[in-house]
Parts: sequence; C-alpha cells; structure tokens
Amino acid sequence: MCGNCYPDDIMVCPSCKRDDEAYLLGEADSPFVEVGSGMFRCLCGETFSRVEQSQNEVTAGQNI
Repeated sequence: MCGNCYPDDIMVCPSCKRDDEAYLLGEADSPFVEVGSGMFRCLCGETFSRVEQSQNEVTAGQNI
C-alpha cells in the first residue's frame, strides 16, 4: 500500500479496476491521461471523473 498517500488519493478505473497506486509510489507510469474538465481516460478506454468515483465510493461505503 502507498505509504505517502491516502486511499482517496488513489484513482481506480470504474470499468477495469486499474489503479494508479504504482504511479503514486513512483514505480510506474500513470494508467490515466487527463483529458480536461476533471475527466481522465484509462488505458482500457474508459473515461471517468474523479468526482464521480468519490461519490460512488461514498455510496458503496454507506451500503456496507
């Protein structure tokens, strides 16, 4: 796990579940490309926003 970041810092693709933890650790390139307006594109082709992801995680956490 990333020792210098919080789980909220790690982005996860909603489609393929790829994350950028290795990028945050400096071990790999980011699997995401910022396409503007807060949107990111994953290597799998999925486009998503960090805001949508945070809302989904909060909703999922409340259902547990």
